[in-house]
Parts: sequence; structure tokens; C-alpha cells
Amino acid sequence: MREILFRGKRYNGEWIYDSETYIRDGDGIWLSDDDLNVVQVQEDTVGQYTGMKDKNGEKIFEGDIVKYSTTCEIFTVAWHGSFAEFVISELQKPNKATRGSKNMYLVNRYCEVIGNIYDNPELLEGEENE
Repeated sequence: MREILFRGKRYNGEWIYDSETYIRDGDGIWLSDDDLNVVQVQEDTVGQYTGMKDKNGEKIFEGDIVKYSTTCEIFTVAWHGSFAEFVISELQKPNKATRGSKNMYLVNRYCEVIGNIYDNPELLEGEENE
């Protein structure tokens, strides 16, 4: 059975990872923390676990920034509604699926999570030169 997991950032900056509670109401979005307390999270930071891990075994979520190890290209992870799948998308449109989006099937072999669009926006300014 696949793991259903969401994450969201609390207003104090702490990330919450939850598979038990995801509530959307007029006041925002709520997730439960490790102690099963339901807490409000910043709505624009909520993302779902893609069901995939990177080459280092780290879980990949919507909004993550990944780097292809073979080409050093940097992409963001987004949901593509038309294809009904998670994709990696070009940098110019973070967390938005576009025509330039690519399938994620090789992510676990060739990509690593290097940050996310909420905590590391500086990574979206351009590809890293190493």
C-alpha cells in the first residue's frame, strides 16, 4: 500500500509531516503534529509526498527542489493535473507543471533533494555552477 503523507510549514517555521489529518476549512489548512495536536499550517506550503525517494533515500514532496546528478540541472517537483502525476518542472515556474515538465521515473536513481521552494528560494535563481 502506498504511503499517503502531507507536509506543511507552521507559522513558527516548523515543518509538520502528517498522514492522519488533513483538514481544509474557512480558516486555513490544518495538520496534526507528532503529538497528534492539530495545528494550522501555511496554506501555500502544503505538499503531498510523491511516493518516491531520491538517490539518497530522502522522501520527495511537492515543492521540493531536486538536482539531476548527471547534468546538474535543477528542477522543482509539481503536480501535473492534466497527466494526473507528479513531475519535475523547469526552474522558471517553480511548483507549476509546464510544457517543459519531465516524468519523475528516474528521480530515485539520478536526483537528490537539495531544498524546497519555501526555505531555499535562492536555489531558484539559476542552476548551480560546480
